[in-house]
Amino acid sequence: MRKNSQLYIFLSALITRNLSTLEAEQVVRTTRIANIATTARKRFNLSLPCIPHPHTRVDGTRGTYGIYSPTPTDRKRIEEVLAKGA
Repeated sequence: MRKNSQLYIFLSALITRNLSTLEAEQVVRTTRIANIATTARKRFNLSLPCIPHPHTRVDGTRGTYGIYSPTPTDRKRIEEVLAKGA
């Protein structure tokens, strides 16, 4: 994996803070965050829960967005992956 790949950028952001799906899309510059999270889970054996949060849009419709929040074990694994420069 190249250091500047979307997966590496996603993991680097997750190690510093929990990310909403919108924040992750902006940081990684893609709309395929769910695919990237799935790849991270499979490749690095992460749980990487995405907790749904309800919200109301400007037009009044209700929806949900997810917050990716790595577990303590996930954080250790992510640190190892980033340290290797994988």
